[in-house]
Amino acid sequence: MAGLEYEVSKRIYERNKKKYDSGISAGRHGYDDKTFVDAIYKRVNNVVESIKNIDPLFPFALDTEHFTLEEIVFFIEFILDLLNSTDKRVLRKMDVIEYFSTEETKVLPNNKLLSNLKKGSAEDELDELIKIMIKRGDEYFYKDTFQRDFDYNRTHYNIDSNKAKNKYMNIIRTKEPNPKVVAARSFERFKAEYCYNLSNRLNEVRKISPIQYDVQEAYYLVYEEIDVFEFIIMQFILYQIMSNDDLKHEQKISILQDIEMASSNFNGEFNTKSNKAAKQNIFYSFALYLMYLTLRNEYEEYGNVMEALISQMKEPGYTLRVPEAYKYEPCYITDMDTSMVMKYILEGEGERKDRFKKSLTDCQHMISLLDSITGRVLSAEYLQHIKVAYRELILDNLQYNSKTARTVMRKIESKDYPYFEYIKDSMFVREKISRGLYREKGFADMYELKCRIQYNLQDSLKKVFACYDEVRIARDFNSVYKRYKKIIFDVIEKI
Repeated sequence: MAGLEYEVSKRIYERNKKKYDSGISAGRHGYDDKTFVDAIYKRVNNVVESIKNIDPLFPFALDTEHFTLEEIVFFIEFILDLLNSTDKRVLRKMDVIEYFSTEETKVLPNNKLLSNLKKGSAEDELDELIKIMIKRGDEYFYKDTFQRDFDYNRTHYNIDSNKAKNKYMNIIRTKEPNPKVVAARSFERFKAEYCYNLSNRLNEVRKISPIQYDVQEAYYLVYEEIDVFEFIIMQFILYQIMSNDDLKHEQKISILQDIEMASSNFNGEFNTKSNKAAKQNIFYSFALYLMYLTLRNEYEEYGNVMEALISQMKEPGYTLRVPEAYKYEPCYITDMDTSMVMKYILEGEGERKDRFKKSLTDCQHMISLLDSITGRVLSAEYLQHIKVAYRELILDNLQYNSKTARTVMRKIESKDYPYFEYIKDSMFVREKISRGLYREKGFADMYELKCRIQYNLQDSLKKVFACYDEVRIARDFNSVYKRYKKIIFDVIEKI
């Protein structure tokens, strides 16, 4: 690799020789061409190593097998200029609901860009850097006939993804009694809307009109496909298996174990066909690599949240099942007196009534906030929702990111407009609410299995996205789709 890096250094020097010559005329005597190339090489070598080490599982390939030497020279020179730039910082920490924020967003210095990409965080906002890379890729291809509306693409992705999830949620949560029928509807519709010829459509658009081919929109299309597919699988497991009243508890556990084992086996054997870029320039490929890092950061953070909750559930003081004396029929607290509400929520734990009433009011306010900012349907009058929120947000002292869920909610309450300050806080609170609902429904002993299945699925999807070309991502995703369809239909046969 040193030979390539030295060649890159020489070409960078040749492209900028006038600038270095002006330095000599200004008094830097005794500097010859080799001296300048050697100096450039030190920086180039450090940058190349830093880029290769961003992600050990999927290192960005700066070699002539994937890209031309000319591309690599332009790319490294561009990165060097970016690292030196102080005019426009490209990496910042993002708010969950950015437009509600009245605080200044934390912007990170460009000279720490590569080290920050390596550290990785769900808070990292990579969109600006993705835009810059795609714009540079357009310039590299001399695409100056149109200007992309990057913000529209991001908004379009969020809207389309949420619409699709709502549509599939309605299919999966149907009153249809046969899980096989629900699975068939879900998978066939997904195949028609996403899988069917997606890679071919992307490829055809690229061939027919390479100038008008919107690279970022194509990237978001495959990103949406992966996001929606994960949602379908996890919703099906929750509503068609775990919530299936026709199945005994032991049957549900057995089915989930089968899914977990099958998903683990598939993830262990699954390898993408190729990560090479097909007629894609290095700037576009690095933009797609940044989207892979976004997915990696999100999955890793979510995995850490799930592990924290699972670890707590294995502690001696955690009760997986609601004691029989504190089980109840679905109801609203408006039909109950305070003593009865205390009994079901506290499950026998002592608390003064006046203090409980104050905490209950506080909890109801938190539920109203979560209902407005998470998109999750939660009622501040429904006993099940109140009990879950009270136990997970008020009583539980588990910390994540050095904060309890109650501390996170207090921060939200203090703002003029409610929003989560950090992505990891949002994940923590949302997943705690989910875990609490699992416990109330009698699914707590299935929670870890659910998390393992989700981890296996996310790891396979991350492998799919470890590529430099969106067409290949779409093709490789079809393998994941087909295997998970088989896994689901295999376990349905046991129902």
